Amino acid sequence: MQIENQLDLLIVMNNKEIAEAYELDAKVQFGLTASSITHGRFAMEYLNSCSDENLPRATLVDSSLQKDELRDYPVLILEHLQKRNAMEYFGYVCFHLGPYERELHRRTGVDDFFEQTNEFGEGDPVYEFMKNLAREKLRE
Repeated sequence: MQIENQLDLLIVMNNKEIAEAYELDAKVQFGLTASSITHGRFAMEYLNSCSDENLPRATLVDSSLQKDELRDYPVLILEHLQKRNAMEYFGYVCFHLGPYERELHRRTGVDDFFEQTNEFGEGDPVYEFMKNLAREKLRE
């Protein structure tokens, strides 16, 4: 399956309700084209289906995304985007910066870890990420 239109934002989260809420906020509050996926395997299938020109402009990945004995999806998604030079905007979403997030930072070099808050709005890191992405889109 070939993806025909580039997304502004791809959201890959374990929790379907949170993923869908972020997707809705991206669309309604910021006018972004967005899609959410709730499993790393499905995210990899989606990314593989995109031509280089149609990879998402920005990607938010849940740092606690399901892992199995062979796949560490937060790392696989990042590496896939790096190989395809699609790292314009990338960040990990987490509930708190714990030992796994510190190890993920050490392994990947990614500095953008957005801690979720209970209130989505001004000051929330994910909200600010989306707001900045929308500003960049307007400048184009």
